[in-house]
Amino acid sequence: MWSTKDSWSHRRRIVAKTEWTTRGANPRFVVTSLKPKRCAARGLHEDLYCARGYMEYWIKEMRSCCRF
Repeated sequence: MWSTKDSWSHRRRIVAKTEWTTRGANPRFVVTSLKPKRCAARGLHEDLYCARGYMEYWIKEMRSCCRF
């Protein structure tokens, strides 16, 4: 067991998503300071975290098209 009591300035929430695919276990964790009232766990993962990943993918795709 680990603790962040001394190293983090305030409390954070950890949202875990686990799934089992043909490749095996696929756990994912998101650490946030957003309150549960403001952002539910499913919305945090699907609407914010995954959207950020998609945006990073499209930025990478755009950069690769601009190389000459």
